Amino acid sequence: MGVPLIADGFDEISRALRSTVIEVPRGDGIRGGTAFFVAPGYALTCAHVVNGREGATLPVRWGGQPLSARVVHAAPASTGGQSIWPLPDLAVLRVADAPADHPCVWLGEQPPPDGAPLHTFGFAGAYGTAEPTSAWLFSAGRQGIRGATALRVRDDELAEGSSGSPIVDLTSGEVCAVVKTARSPGDPYGGLAVPLGELRGLPVALLRELWRGHDRHHGSDGSWAHAVDRLRARRAAATAPEVAELLDPGAKLPVLRAAEEAKVRGILARLPAADDAHQLYERACGRWAPTPTQPLLDRRDVVRALDDVARARRGELHPLLVFATALIPRCPATERGRLQDWVDDLAFRLGQRAQLAQHRPALLPAQRVPSGERSSVLVEVTPAGHDQRRYLLSVSVYRSRDDVRCLAQHDEPMALPQLEAALRRELHVGLRQLGWGRTVMVELALPPELLDLPIDEWVLTPHDVAPLGLVRPVLVRIADDGEDGAAGPEAEERWEALSASAEGMSFATVDCRAETDPTWFYAHLTTTNPGGVLLPGPTTDPAQRTLLEVGVRAGAPVALWSRAGCDRHPAPGGTGACRGVAFLADLESRLRRRPIGSLPLDVRQLRAAAVAARDDDHCGHRLVLLWDDPFRRFRDPSTLDAQW
Repeated sequence: MGVPLIADGFDEISRALRSTVIEVPRGDGIRGGTAFFVAPGYALTCAHVVNGREGATLPVRWGGQPLSARVVHAAPASTGGQSIWPLPDLAVLRVADAPADHPCVWLGEQPPPDGAPLHTFGFAGAYGTAEPTSAWLFSAGRQGIRGATALRVRDDELAEGSSGSPIVDLTSGEVCAVVKTARSPGDPYGGLAVPLGELRGLPVALLRELWRGHDRHHGSDGSWAHAVDRLRARRAAATAPEVAELLDPGAKLPVLRAAEEAKVRGILARLPAADDAHQLYERACGRWAPTPTQPLLDRRDVVRALDDVARARRGELHPLLVFATALIPRCPATERGRLQDWVDDLAFRLGQRAQLAQHRPALLPAQRVPSGERSSVLVEVTPAGHDQRRYLLSVSVYRSRDDVRCLAQHDEPMALPQLEAALRRELHVGLRQLGWGRTVMVELALPPELLDLPIDEWVLTPHDVAPLGLVRPVLVRIADDGEDGAAGPEAEERWEALSASAEGMSFATVDCRAETDPTWFYAHLTTTNPGGVLLPGPTTDPAQRTLLEVGVRAGAPVALWSRAGCDRHPAPGGTGACRGVAFLADLESRLRRRPIGSLPLDVRQLRAAAVAARDDDHCGHRLVLLWDDPFRRFRDPSTLDAQW
């Protein structure tokens, strides 16, 4: 059986952990297991412990005291036909009648390093009744489960009823995971756990409520944080720095002590919520700030991200202090003095009182994106060399022409199913970084064969109430192939001329019932010089794709078409228009003379109108917009962090 890394330093954290666990009895369709308090009135467990019954009310026991809990979130809601409950396998319980002063665990989102000693405590029922039971484990790395990642643990017994128990990392003092299942049926030694990074999949409002409650609790009750600091001090005293560096060259000690982190996060949790986390982070680090390892959903995330920066540039105030001083004027009077004291104490400990005295906080602008600009998630998909069936993926966050930050670079070629899965994840992350405003766009540079990928019809998470294209503008362009279609001065001049035109957009349409010669079409476009091209059918049709590429090569930066296509032309001698002709006429009348800059929002409205009308013949049904603004481009990701 495993033992703690430093046995004499863990007793107080072990006692604190035990005081937070809740028994979830079996019965009335509930499998039962363990839960634990993470914030005042809120507890965390596994979805399978409550059988995925979101909305259900169930009896629980804490410290022998009967309480009532409601399942406010459970994901997923069922096994989906799998042998074990799929990840994330997390549920949040609202314990409304919990005592006001109950303890809460100290949560962390970083997975433990391989081989790290772990400890868990829960209500195991291996011997007939659910009894409080502890286990000493070791981290055994990651385990993929159908596209998601669990944490493998080993060496001690995880009996029935352990599911939902908190796992604390003895190297950090943080609860880092939740017990999920034993390793295999009938084998009690080791098993799988859910890393608490999966909390990021919760609905944003619920996640913020949990974290703010957690931070207010530990900001007021610093007992767990002080225990973490004592644990870290014992570890540092027991291991020479050069030995620690040899054991883990990538490790770096945090700037903040746990008690300091608890205090500042407690203060931040009392401020009004705001979507300015990335703005504050970049202001603190400077324009060339390293890209955070995870999305900054709230100001609390900025604290950890700036702590990861590790040190200030020589002679400059540490980014943590820059960040905190910028927030002092925003604090209510009751918190302003506390945050100023925190800044003064940290500057003293870091030896930066002189830099603090000379620092003048920059005023933060009211609006992050310059006037006339729209922020967006930029996606670029390119074929992987000679293998045209596998793709590379790059995702950036665009706030302005001078502020484009690489979010993810997937250099391992992916087949289409893997590409779609990765794209869903990265879009979700990118949109969280930019906030949830309806004008935040999704721009996709795709190979010609993928232009009809129905990304605007995707629902990114189970908690989204509408497809992506109904919530925000989704548009495409043809990925740069390095040939004649690449953006250049001519494309920029053309775009600026269209943007300045008082007459708005004009379009060339393709006859739905007759075959259009590509050479004639190119000549027609160069003589009429329309702003855009309207096609009656999808680009999965080779003829339509050829005409689209002709339009782009002729300099048209806008094209629209329907993925639904036209499959019912009138019989010879018949009357009436086919669906393709009706689509082109309706769309052209709606968008003619519209400003080129308004088209992304116009198309989003048309998509919504088609859904609201339940009309598959509406011009907004499965509508695709190619909108090729040559000024909105990726920046080479290798240059983004080079100046830090």
